[in-house]
Amino acid sequence: MLEAARALFAAEGADTQMDDVAARAGVGLGTVYRHFPTKAALAAELVAEGLARFAQHGTDALNSAASPWDALVTTVSQNLELAERDAGTRYAVTQVSGATWEAVEPARAKLHEVYSQLISAAQAEKTLRADFGSEDLEMVMRGICTSMDSGQAGASWRRHLGYVLDGLRSPGGRRQAELRS
Repeated sequence: MLEAARALFAAEGADTQMDDVAARAGVGLGTVYRHFPTKAALAAELVAEGLARFAQHGTDALNSAASPWDALVTTVSQNLELAERDAGTRYAVTQVSGATWEAVEPARAKLHEVYSQLISAAQAEKTLRADFGSEDLEMVMRGICTSMDSGQAGASWRRHLGYVLDGLRSPGGRRQAELRS
């Protein structure tokens, strides 16, 4: 059911109907409603699932031997690659708001906790600007996910990400030092 819902939300957005989810999943409408009493509950489950995968990428990067900056870049890149492959997750990142966000607050809080750890480590290393926070990273993710759907010729979310990362480097970060050598 979740795979069917993810595909339909990606294709139809908020216009997705529960009976379409049931038909695509090959189950009865009652089965869908037994698991998800409302469309908002179904959307919330998809969002929570995506946020949990994002947080896991960050946790894995934190536990790696990578530098804090590299762990942050790896996490953001993996999360955006997931959003590129999974239009349902991308829809959740860019379009979901209100009651659905409230329903997934525990997953969102966990993601912000992981993002904050990544950001704090990179700031302590002095490779990330000091005025950047986890809410800013959420905004960056939304912006780049939106650019994935722009349809503009030559548009590349990876290029967009490169520009953003260059702007996030602290003035004393390694990249600037490497460029001068």
